[in-house]
Amino acid sequence: MSDQSEDAATLEQTPEAPPTPESTAITLHDLETARATNNALMERLRDALCATEPTIHAGMIRGETLEEVEASFADAKALVERVRKQVAREAVVVSPGAPGRQQQVLASPIEKIRAGLSR
Repeated sequence: MSDQSEDAATLEQTPEAPPTPESTAITLHDLETARATNNALMERLRDALCATEPTIHAGMIRGETLEEVEASFADAKALVERVRKQVAREAVVVSPGAPGRQQQVLASPIEKIRAGLSR
């Protein structure tokens, strides 16, 4: 066990080598690629969310992470719902107009005279 503790102590005391320009360049390239991929995926997510709720404009959904985009979509959806309720509340009920005419029953002249005399 003492060998293991000596190895651990040696590892803790060993200074890390500074990054070389080549390893830094690879890391920066990987980071840029990951950002571009993330941005493309977030754009596709925005488009998909807008397709599920056509009343929400894509400009209403913001964010660079999944959580930010989902929260922004939830806010936009709540806003649209509030607007719908407000419009429904303010909608004026318009009467459909005068009632339609009654359908006239075709009658013979004699029947018409009898109906007129019975009134």
